Amino acid sequence: MKLSRDILIKSFLSVFAAIILVVGFAYAVWTEPTANPPNDNVEAPINIGTTTQYKSGALGIGGALRGYSNAIF
Repeated sequence: MKLSRDILIKSFLSVFAAIILVVGFAYAVWTEPTANPPNDNVEAPINIGTTTQYKSGALGIGGALRGYSNAIF
């Protein structure tokens, strides 16, 4: 009884320590974006603005609409 309890406690502590390490590493490497979109980090969404916009590659919408390649409307 005592042996299985000790194994259970050691297993729990090992898993808990691994979770703490993973969360710590994830928190340590997180960097915030350098600016709000679209100012330095990403392109503007295709639905912003009044000028004609082009997207490189095909445009798919929920599997029901594809444009530019394999045109299904």
